[in-house]
Amino acid sequence: MNDRRGLAPGLSLYLDLLRFFLAFVVLLSHTQSKGYTDGVFYWRVYIFGHPAVIGFFVLSGFVIAYVVDSRERDLPSYAASRSSRLYSVVLPALALTAIIDAVGWRVMPEHYLHSPLGTGVGHVPLRYGLALLMGTSFGVAGLPFGNYNPDFSPGTNQPLWSLSYEVIYYIAFAVMLFCAGRRRIILLIVVGIVAGPMILAEYPIWLMGVAVYHLLRRRAPRPGVSGVALVLSWLLLIGVGVPSAGPWLPSVVTNQIAYDYIVGLLFAANIYAAGGVAAFFARHLSRHATVIRWLGMATFPLYLSHRPVLQFVSGIHVGQVGGVAQTLWILGWIAAATVLLTLLSEPLRAMIRTRLMRWWKPDLVGAAAVSAPTA
Repeated sequence: MNDRRGLAPGLSLYLDLLRFFLAFVVLLSHTQSKGYTDGVFYWRVYIFGHPAVIGFFVLSGFVIAYVVDSRERDLPSYAASRSSRLYSVVLPALALTAIIDAVGWRVMPEHYLHSPLGTGVGHVPLRYGLALLMGTSFGVAGLPFGNYNPDFSPGTNQPLWSLSYEVIYYIAFAVMLFCAGRRRIILLIVVGIVAGPMILAEYPIWLMGVAVYHLLRRRAPRPGVSGVALVLSWLLLIGVGVPSAGPWLPSVVTNQIAYDYIVGLLFAANIYAAGGVAAFFARHLSRHATVIRWLGMATFPLYLSHRPVLQFVSGIHVGQVGGVAQTLWILGWIAAATVLLTLLSEPLRAMIRTRLMRWWKPDLVGAAAVSAPTA
């Protein structure tokens, strides 16, 4: 770690690559489904989709701990940055989903009706209303339907479920940092009731990222040990992601939450080990820093745009399902949507943040931004 409360450049580049890699794994885990590509080019990668989301939780906790430690040291700054980061992508992604789904259901209803993944039908106003609040998986949202662990994803945009977790973790972390006494206790109870048991059960996984940041702030591991630990953590992550490896895994892995904790610990170890070889990453990745930074910015747009685009364009055949032409057709349109959303979201993010800061704390508007991985 740097002495001036900044991430070492090498570690920052690694985290940007890790972030994009995790989003790409989620993308492949969806596109390999039967009826999309039949998984010809990335067999069984679907099993790593959920572990990739758990990796996002750990990485998110790490980055939020960093930005709070380095620049977002008051509630207005924190709230404006988190809100602008989320809504600059969520708003255009929801618009994209609503438009594409409406056209898709009209011109190719059978393709949507027999989709290998969910299409989010029923309670449409509720789904989009909750999506605007990023509450599609809030436990309180499912109470009227007798389900305290709901998933009211808007249309085909299923990946939005994880934002309910992220938002609760952002809010809970802010309450712990910026509130005190009785107010803190009351607010945490309210947040817990809104979140529901599943979201709360995974909160320690997010906090693993916070812990890793502070461990690295104190002392990074030695490079030699770190290199070995980094490789080992990746091998173990691949191992626990493969169901066929089950016999050698502890029986506790059959429990979803216990499995998520194991994956979370491995990602935490991975990031901590990467901090020990930051100089190695700086030497070998710096020449590609511009591209890597852009990929980091494109991660969130890729995550929130790929699913509706996948559903629509896979219904238009330019070749055999699973063939090279059809697969490239699908991936090409997803890449185009990602680029478009990234170009749109960055200026939108700056505009939202500036307006919020003018409202909450005018004296901070125009403060210089600190270089950091996309937060």
